[in-house]
Amino acid sequence: MKKTQLFNINEHNFTAYNDPGLNLVISSQIRQVSEIVLSRVKDTVSLILLGGYARGEGSVIETSKGLIPLGDYDFLLVTKCPHLSLHLPELEVLDKKFRVQYHTEVGYTWKFGLQFVARQIYWYEAKYGSLSVYGDADVLNAIPINSSMDIDLKEGFRLMFNRLVGMLRVFDPHFLDRDPTNEQKEHLVFQSVKGVLSCGESLLLLIGKYHYSYRKRLQNLVDRFEEEFPNLARADPNLKADFEKASRFKLYPSYDICQDGVKLWFSAKQHILQTLLFFLAKTRRLEDNILVDNPLEEFPVSFLSSSKPELLDYMMFNWRAFTSMKSFKGFLNISCAFSDIVRLAIFYLATSITEDGSIDHHLLEKSLRTIRPIFPVDVKVNDNLQKSWKDVEKAVFSVWKCSRQ
Repeated sequence: MKKTQLFNINEHNFTAYNDPGLNLVISSQIRQVSEIVLSRVKDTVSLILLGGYARGEGSVIETSKGLIPLGDYDFLLVTKCPHLSLHLPELEVLDKKFRVQYHTEVGYTWKFGLQFVARQIYWYEAKYGSLSVYGDADVLNAIPINSSMDIDLKEGFRLMFNRLVGMLRVFDPHFLDRDPTNEQKEHLVFQSVKGVLSCGESLLLLIGKYHYSYRKRLQNLVDRFEEEFPNLARADPNLKADFEKASRFKLYPSYDICQDGVKLWFSAKQHILQTLLFFLAKTRRLEDNILVDNPLEEFPVSFLSSSKPELLDYMMFNWRAFTSMKSFKGFLNISCAFSDIVRLAIFYLATSITEDGSIDHHLLEKSLRTIRPIFPVDVKVNDNLQKSWKDVEKAVFSVWKCSRQ
């Protein structure tokens, strides 16, 4: 493979450990990924490293077998011309070689389109918290986001629901009867940590204090939590402390953060649900306590009442549903945003199971009834509620993959 001239990243600090040995290993892995991408995409304008590793806050686990990247390697590829797709199967080989716990992701965009991107967390962090690996180091200046105050508040809902999906994917109701394996516990901890972080990050969006750095986000929330969110602090008094623990896990990962992964999962789920209710009340200008009396009934009504159809949301969902399931069901359903319909199904699914082992049959049915008008679902809830819960989770996940996440 022909070598490409990359920026000098050998001296960059990728983790909170500031360990020269770790930095050399990670820079070598980033270089290998970059060489593959640049050899395949000939009109590259810039290749940019995103996420914690770019900010010096990457998550790694050191074992007797060496370094294991705990999170993803995330890249953004900017090209001269638009690309309909980007398939890099070689990266799967590198994932196994590097022992990356999740995957290496390469997003891509057309240079001309940068000036029109949405006001999302992704683009804010790309502009202010990234590391140029190759090409035009200033290309992201075209992104029309000048501070975190420019981020759309809808990002809070998107973030919390996406983290909730990640948590639901790794949970099994059988964990209430038997202990998860070590690997299953690690997945529970990792996804629960991300769930707790999404709560604090969404709250910071509300007050314009979101930051691309984990350290700065932690400082901003700890300094302002009781003052800015007194009602939530009373309703969920452990949220701030758990956000601190989750932030430290991202910087200095250790699965000893919690011996009981299932208990941590339920705690994180409750934090998300509580913060969702609070976030909804604030963004819809409702009273903070309007959802306290009966949130299971009030949340769906309040959440969907302000949801409006969106053209891109409509087109993306129906295209994905057609290509994956040959489904036309969503073409005539345009009463509200498809993404919000899916999120409501996720809400019902998450609230259907409690730590004492009970599973609410009616909430599972509501989850299915929510998505059936827009997607073919061949799932029924029966007396085996643990199996039914997992079946509904798989169905909801299939619909979620078709929505704008």
